[in-house]
Amino acid sequence: MTCTIDRSPKGIQAIFEAGAARNARWLRQYLAGPPPQGKQFDFLIGSWKTVQVGCDWTGKEMFRGTGTWRAESLYEGRMLADFYESRLPDGRIVSGGRTLRTFCPETERWEMTFLTPMQPQIATRFVARECEGEIHGEGSGVDVDGVAFEARIRFFGIERDRFEWEHEQSWDGGHSWYRLMTISARRSELEAS
Repeated sequence: MTCTIDRSPKGIQAIFEAGAARNARWLRQYLAGPPPQGKQFDFLIGSWKTVQVGCDWTGKEMFRGTGTWRAESLYEGRMLADFYESRLPDGRIVSGGRTLRTFCPETERWEMTFLTPMQPQIATRFVARECEGEIHGEGSGVDVDGVAFEARIRFFGIERDRFEWEHEQSWDGGHSWYRLMTISARRSELEAS
């Protein structure tokens, strides 16, 4: 589908005016402060110690390790940035990454970007919603071999000092799902007291 643009002075003026109206709406919304739904990930703010379990395609445990998860609020509560680091039993860092999360009032969902160094796949789309006290996310991407995948995550068992997380993936368009990792997080002792 091709979009034809009126490149006449009047057409260009209309484009600018529409953009200015969108920007004015966005600015009014921004100045009003974050929406109440923007607090749904506030449980994550702080420092956490984690135990993660990696699974093979049958769900069988392949490895168990420890990690840390840290999150902070940015832009007066309009965005959350968190950093995860996973370690093997011998202490070596095996994985890590940074997630940026912001709640979008127009779509009524969390828009998220996860970036991890030197990993074999890239999630290109990632969104989440609160669902009965849990947060469910979904994404899609392509691995380094060009194989497309769907991914879903779930934060559950959320309490002040703990939460659980799981990651599942599908390579057949969502018909079959495989649990790749689970994480049990406990608030760091310094913050729990």
